[in-house]
Amino acid sequence: MNKAIIDDALATGADEAAESARLFAHPATWWGACVFVVALALLVGLPGIDRTPLDSHEIFVAQSVREMSARGDWLVPYFNGIPRLNKPPLNYWLTGLVAVLDGALPDVAPAHARLVSVVAGVGTLLATMWLGALLYGRETAILAGLVLVSSAGYFSFTHDARPDLLYTFFTSVMLVAAVQALRAQPVPAPLWGSAGLVWLAFAGATLTKGPHLPLFALLGLSVQAALVARSARTPWRALRVWPGLLLALLPAAAWWGWLRLQIDPATLGHSQLAGSLLTPAWRRFGDPYYLYRPLQLLLPWLPLVLLALGGLHLRDGRRHTGWLWWPLLVAAVALSCGRQYRYFYLLPLIAPLTLAFTRPVVVLLRSPLGAWSRQLAQLGIVLQVLLALACAAWVLVESGRLRWLTPPILATLGGSVLAYVVWRMLTRTATDDTDPPGRR
Repeated sequence: MNKAIIDDALATGADEAAESARLFAHPATWWGACVFVVALALLVGLPGIDRTPLDSHEIFVAQSVREMSARGDWLVPYFNGIPRLNKPPLNYWLTGLVAVLDGALPDVAPAHARLVSVVAGVGTLLATMWLGALLYGRETAILAGLVLVSSAGYFSFTHDARPDLLYTFFTSVMLVAAVQALRAQPVPAPLWGSAGLVWLAFAGATLTKGPHLPLFALLGLSVQAALVARSARTPWRALRVWPGLLLALLPAAAWWGWLRLQIDPATLGHSQLAGSLLTPAWRRFGDPYYLYRPLQLLLPWLPLVLLALGGLHLRDGRRHTGWLWWPLLVAAVALSCGRQYRYFYLLPLIAPLTLAFTRPVVVLLRSPLGAWSRQLAQLGIVLQVLLALACAAWVLVESGRLRWLTPPILATLGGSVLAYVVWRMLTRTATDDTDPPGRR
């Protein structure tokens, strides 16, 4: 691998060491913060998953699992006696496993179907923090985790039985493993290491909803790796593409082959499983929808974008951002050619989206701000927390959930901790905020 990759990894190690020496230098502080964020994720995700009836989209999962169990056929999904050829079966399998462990199958309760999304949400949160620590350090990782766990996108999809958050989990793990393989290895990674995890996660995503978003993400990361190493062969060698693809596509190909034996080829050929929605609509190429609409996933934290824009003017605010922006850009451009526009189609890339949004804010708040700028930033944080409180109160009233374990209240707790951590960053002395000259 090119020497630039190694130098880049060493520079990141220095960044992480310097940053971690601030708020999360002590292991107990770091692991305590991680445990708190994960506990918050469980408390945000679990309450209410058994009380709200399944909506018109979630019922597809529950009913398909019931029919697969009744038929004794776990390879071909059915809905109302008709093969359901919209999504691969992994989400059905996991939902059925939850129902089996609860001793309920063939009945499938709302909680069984939604618990898969709750667990996938925790995994996505951990992958986001892992990516943040890998690229920038512990401070950024914790702040990104707190923003993600208290966001509208996280709350909505952890309470949804559809496979979107499971798809997001596998894509997020693939991204982290790919970044690690592309940046940390001076020689091609062994297939049983980071590169192997890339393709195992790719296989999981393919069996959940399809290979398109993971493929777009890998293409974006490959562009960044090629630019850093100044060699187009670098990502190919580091990711062990040929054996990796074989590993990833083998289970999907086996399931697809069995499906072709059971379903009429003409019917299968016109289904979503065969890619009927993936045929490009070139007249839409370049539509900016995916450059702004998926930002609603990060509500109510979007006003922090003003601080993020300030951080992007600093050198550290732009460091390593190619590992985040290239996957997002490739996916946004590719999805612009799709036949359907849905903001949550970019949900699988919520990890780089959250970090690209959070990292410049961290850099700005760690910079030696003047008195006027510091007061303005403090005011912005206060207003942001007030906005989060207002949003939580609105959700609480609209949903009718008045119990103290209601997810909006707990999401507000996450926002309050975020505000406290940021406040600590703002109140450091100028000496603490200034990076060592060697890092510039």
